[in-house]
Amino acid sequence: MLLSITALALAPHIITVDDSGGADYFDLPQAVFFANDGDVLQIAPGNYTATTITKNLTLLGNHDGALSSWVNISGPDLVISAAADVTLAGLRVEDLVLRNIPGRVRIDDCVGWDWWVEGC
Repeated sequence: MLLSITALALAPHIITVDDSGGADYFDLPQAVFFANDGDVLQIAPGNYTATTITKNLTLLGNHDGALSSWVNISGPDLVISAAADVTLAGLRVEDLVLRNIPGRVRIDDCVGWDWWVEGC
């Protein structure tokens, strides 16, 4: 019984993010702050503030190709720093910085500009 409770506590959670409400969080910085390693952030189309990610997370957007259906992350920088395993998928990201990554970052079906790799 104790083993199954421990396994449930360590299982990744799906955290929803929607800038128009009706989700766990309204913006990305709060969702990242409260997420645990291994969690999945399912992000609804909209506009979100960039943040720094130091945890092993998956950020998933879902779009149909239309500009209005993209997850737009903007701000000074979306920084992924020292996280060993991060996945970005279905996002539109301005100013992405990958810094001191000891593992891997998977980027799939993302668009953007001003992406930088530092110390990796």
